[in-house]
Amino acid sequence: MAGPRDGTINSDLVPLLVATLQSASDVERVVRAALDGVTVPLVVDEDPELGVKYALELSCPGLKHPITLLAALATRTGGELVFAVRPYGAQGEPELRAFLGERISEISLYPVEDDPFVGRLLGGGKYEVLAPISSGSAGAVYRGRHLLLDRPIAIKMLHSELAHDPVFTAHFNGEARAASRLDHPNICRIFDFGEDDDGLLYIVMELVEGLEMFDLIHAEGALPLVRIIDLGAQVCAALSVAHDRGIVHRDVKAENVLVLPTVDDDGRAAEMVKVCDFGLAMSTDLRGEQFATHRGACGTPAYMPPEQVRGEPLDPRADVYACGVLLYLLATGVLPFEDDDPRRVCTMQLSSPPRPPSALNPEVDHHLEEVILRAMSKDRNDRYANARELRNALREVRSAPMAASPQAADFGAVSQRKPQWMVESRTDWRRTTNRGSLPLRDPESGVAAAVELLTAALTRNVPAEGLAMAFGMLLQGRGQLTFLRGDPVRPDLYVHDGSSAPVAVSEVSGPTAAAELGKLLASRTVIALSLREGMDAAQVEALVNKLRPLRVTSASLPHATIIADHARLGRHRPLAWLVDLHATQVAFVLAMINVTPATRSRLLAATLRSLGSAADARGLLECSDLVGAATKVSAWDIACAVGGAIPQPVCARLLASLSGELQSETGKVPLDLVRMLARRLATDRSSESDELLRQLFGRSLIGPDEVPDELRAERRADQHVVTLIEAPERGLAPLEMAANEATYSGEVAVLEEAMRLLLKQGRLVVFAQCFTVLAKHAAMASHPFRPTIARRALTTFEDPAFLERLSLVLLRGPQASHEAAYTVLLTSGAAGARALCKVRLQLPSQLDLGARKRFSSTVRRIGKLAVASIAQALRQADAESDEGAHAIEDLLRALPEEGSHDVGGAALRLAGHRLPQIRRAALGAVVATEGLRARSTLAAALSDKDEGVLLSALIGMQRVGGLDAVDIERVEALLSNASEEIRVAAVDALQVASPAARPEAAAVLLRLVGGRGLSRVFRLTTDAGESPVVIETAARALLKLGGEEGRRTVEERAERAQGELKRRLSTLLVEKDLRK
Repeated sequence: MAGPRDGTINSDLVPLLVATLQSASDVERVVRAALDGVTVPLVVDEDPELGVKYALELSCPGLKHPITLLAALATRTGGELVFAVRPYGAQGEPELRAFLGERISEISLYPVEDDPFVGRLLGGGKYEVLAPISSGSAGAVYRGRHLLLDRPIAIKMLHSELAHDPVFTAHFNGEARAASRLDHPNICRIFDFGEDDDGLLYIVMELVEGLEMFDLIHAEGALPLVRIIDLGAQVCAALSVAHDRGIVHRDVKAENVLVLPTVDDDGRAAEMVKVCDFGLAMSTDLRGEQFATHRGACGTPAYMPPEQVRGEPLDPRADVYACGVLLYLLATGVLPFEDDDPRRVCTMQLSSPPRPPSALNPEVDHHLEEVILRAMSKDRNDRYANARELRNALREVRSAPMAASPQAADFGAVSQRKPQWMVESRTDWRRTTNRGSLPLRDPESGVAAAVELLTAALTRNVPAEGLAMAFGMLLQGRGQLTFLRGDPVRPDLYVHDGSSAPVAVSEVSGPTAAAELGKLLASRTVIALSLREGMDAAQVEALVNKLRPLRVTSASLPHATIIADHARLGRHRPLAWLVDLHATQVAFVLAMINVTPATRSRLLAATLRSLGSAADARGLLECSDLVGAATKVSAWDIACAVGGAIPQPVCARLLASLSGELQSETGKVPLDLVRMLARRLATDRSSESDELLRQLFGRSLIGPDEVPDELRAERRADQHVVTLIEAPERGLAPLEMAANEATYSGEVAVLEEAMRLLLKQGRLVVFAQCFTVLAKHAAMASHPFRPTIARRALTTFEDPAFLERLSLVLLRGPQASHEAAYTVLLTSGAAGARALCKVRLQLPSQLDLGARKRFSSTVRRIGKLAVASIAQALRQADAESDEGAHAIEDLLRALPEEGSHDVGGAALRLAGHRLPQIRRAALGAVVATEGLRARSTLAAALSDKDEGVLLSALIGMQRVGGLDAVDIERVEALLSNASEEIRVAAVDALQVASPAARPEAAAVLLRLVGGRGLSRVFRLTTDAGESPVVIETAARALLKLGGEEGRRTVEERAERAQGELKRRLSTLLVEKDLRK
């Protein structure tokens, strides 16, 4: 056999074909054909050649181990390929019979799961269903895996009756698509959705490992105020994003809210809320008559507002009602309306008022109760307009230091009772010497001592030394501390520093001393007293002397400020008490002399720390002209100073409120004010403010100068991604046309961000196109700037973890992503090879035949850059286990032609491995790396008992060439007692004898073709028993090596031959004459 075989032999020695069959029965059919020696039609992965022997690997879904046969193409009829198949090697037949005998008992071709969905692939093979998590009336939730990105996901599969509902299906796609665009830290994100081939509707979501809020209440009961506001505000934050986009959840309930433990920016324990089931509950027409059949999808009676029960169109106020019910549950531990019959619950929602939460839990704050009951108003017009308004109302409750009596205004009066759940937990603050780091509520903070000593100094004329020491300890590290009145009439006193909200003095000191100090300051018309770090005894004495008169005048001392009622700016214009209080303090800070701008900014921020309401902040900004008139500063400068000093969360809430009015045109909002606040949030950032700026920038309410650099780049990248997905060539055109370095660098930066977003969205094919273009630019050695910038961009995607995920995609991901993963790994060169080899060792026995072939071919294509990784992986592989043997075999097959001595040494050792498949692959690697030096190893392998190894050794000898007389004698021995395949390969090996040994090779061929001495040397003695293929192959070789004698011998044998052999030899002679 000449030409065709020479062109197909590669470094794998025996060419490999892969046939992926539909079922185990198909595999069994081919195996039986191999044992019976008959032909079988097959579909394989490559186009085979006639006359070439292949190693054929069979696989099917569920088959744990591949089945390997020896195959040759018999006929090609139209598009159908028919193969002659035989067992592979001496051990092949026992292995095949064992497979047939044990297929049912030992080989699990069809793993049976209790759940029919487990193991199913969705989304065109992108998502794998792993295990059930929970089940409800609308569907079941499963843990899954995104095969492309190799990350955990949650998959919700809706019940089949929903898929058959044309109304539901019509709404599902559009509304799920809208919900998938919601991106907020408190929203369980929807990554994908769709309909499978059998009509199954599914939603792919973020996998959240948290506790359902219902289970939290069941375990802990009613929660404390601070925790209720925190959790409720997060739920509202999530719903606000949806409401801004015209999306109504329609099924807000405790079971759809997950609570996760986390840590805040300071490393302290905190809780994060995730609102789930966007895109599902809202996709159903909520009509009362559908309740019996679609209860889970239509809403939950305990949370449904009256209009939802009546089947009316819904708006964001429906979610506000449900949030009110949720807050009721958090505050009391029970739902406002409960009954075993859901229809009676619906009736209660229509007509029955809820019991006040305080009737069930006396510790419920009355301000919170007002918020809950307003949110649960039967008339939607009496509720908050949307979740953002409800969230602001909750923050107003939190901003009040203690709001417990109906008569309290703004800060309110303090309840004499201090519930245990309101006591703030803390770590052991006594371990620190800096009291400024302690919360004011901490007994060690020093507030109590300072209040008691200040009261004593004002009433009993005690010396100021003790008070100075108390002030020094209290102010250390705080910068500024302010006592202020929370009400223009009542003497209640509050205290705050630059890092905490106001707290009632009675909460942090003795009630008697707190009440006495409040009355003393109120009687002297003092509305605010600010103390600054650095006061000495003389300054304390001067402060006390200023406060002792029955009518105190305002004063600015070096380290203290006294503001009396006569200095209020509200005397000139009616102002809310808190606005008046803060405006007056701002005026005093701005009027200070002999302070640096940095100190003034710090004092201003500390002064406004007690400002907790967006409404009060707006009122303060609106009276900037009053402050300006008092300080001789322009109103705009005052507004900028206040906008830069108010607490960041208040600034964000104020900007959200102003931008809402600006968009809806419900108020006269200066655009300059919106942009000024946006510039503040662009530098003083949080996840919530970033989301707000992102929305405003997207609506063109603010410009590029009012958002952080990365949000600008993100916005452009978002637009770029859309273009790349729709038309990659158009999306890459700006990069190709960039004429100067600055423009090119900017385009690459945008492309980098877009590529990250493409990966996040699972758009690997488009990502690979971008990666390829950058790689092409990086290879432009003569270009002045492209290679450096493009290579720098590529290195950001050559992270080992990323390349390892791509390797998983190539080996185990969906077929549609294979080419893209292959492109990126190939372009990454040595880094791609390292990732592939590492992943291959991590998956020793979990790859099917196609994946193994993709691994070997990809690494081989990387070429010399892959050799070091192959050598290292071979050293790390477990050569003694069967699983490690598969990996070693693939690594050896992946070796490029040029090889290396490092790999060659390992291959020489593995040539004696106990497993024949390792020995076969090792011989190929020895030939690739050692060349002529491999002859001794190949010669030794001719005594191997495995026919596959023998075949590999003979083919290796053909590639190395130069057989000497000893080699020819060993090869001749195989001609007497071996299979047809071995004898054909042995004859082929004789053709590459060295010049000195060609006479011996020709003599062997003369005896074989001429039939002389057959009874002594060869097993077959008659034409009827001889193999026509072996004789034809020997005759072809003899015509090449035997000269005229060889020609005569072939002609003589052709004359006396019969049947198929005669036809083959006659055709061979005619072809020889034609070539002359």
